[in-house]
Amino acid sequence: MAGIHATGETAQTPQSVTLPSGKARRVLWSVVVISSVVNVVTSVTIGNLLISNAFGLIALAGIAALISDRYRHRRR
Repeated sequence: MAGIHATGETAQTPQSVTLPSGKARRVLWSVVVISSVVNVVTSVTIGNLLISNAFGLIALAGIAALISDRYRHRRR
């Protein structure tokens, strides 16, 4: 059975983007704050549940990324 490696091609693994820790935290905090504010504003004014939930999920993803960054770069 011929596989992907039979032709001589090598599989490339995706590389993660690395930002300096200070810049990444600033970007993540701004994403969390902006998406939280937009979430509240759309909940109160527009009342569209899909838009509000989308920005809420963005805020939660930013919070999860901040927690992950904190545990990855903590001092031991």
